[in-house]
Amino acid sequence: IMNTDGSSQQQLTNNSASDSDPAWSPDKDKIIFTSSRFGDEYIFKMEADGSTVIQLTFSDEVWAPQWSPDGAQITFSREVGQNDDEVAIFIMDMDGKNQQLLIEDAWGATWSPDAAKLVYVSEKDGDEEIYIADADGSNQQQLTHNEVEDLHPTFSRDGKKILYASEIDGDAEIFMMDINGANQVQLTNNDDDDWGPECCRSSDKIVFVSDRDGDDEIFVMNADGSDQQQLTSNNHDDDEPNW
Repeated sequence: IMNTDGSSQQQLTNNSASDSDPAWSPDKDKIIFTSSRFGDEYIFKMEADGSTVIQLTFSDEVWAPQWSPDGAQITFSREVGQNDDEVAIFIMDMDGKNQQLLIEDAWGATWSPDAAKLVYVSEKDGDEEIYIADADGSNQQQLTHNEVEDLHPTFSRDGKKILYASEIDGDAEIFMMDINGANQVQLTNNDDDDWGPECCRSSDKIVFVSDRDGDDEIFVMNADGSDQQQLTSNNHDDDEPNW
């Protein structure tokens, strides 16, 4: 955890496993995350200071948890199928109960601010594309149509735009589009990979990951892609920022 300018960095978890996919609760009191501390990947919840860690899922190979805007539910991705060779989006209560399948052949869901929609990734057409659906999994619509990977979708804070990463120019770059897939605009443009975008609550800044300095670091930029600034700088990978 750190301030929005990159200062006051604090470590919240400390173990020999991999802890990833952190996501703040809407009230900022709790954090959900993925951990392999028991071998496979499970979803956990902790207080914002790293205390009181509680395991929420017990089926292996789950990841990408995201809170609903009211904090009552959590979506996540899970391997399914006879040989765990497929992926689906599930939903559960904030305590891990009432797990239900939402969308098959899909992963990486995030909620719209009004909780009416989910945006996510699917390879139903042969490669990774961005889709949108109602929060109950119905009314699924494909938003991107190309032959490259489109990943890491998330809504802007006003719900009018979708941020995502696309490899349409040969490497991963940050794009923004309307929620119907129109008006796709490229925000970053370099020879390195940029991904994992997320809007700040005022919608005037976007935080993202880039490997432009040799490893994964956290960056921030204006909502139009200008004034890109590096927030973390070390010899390790820093990924999955969440405002």
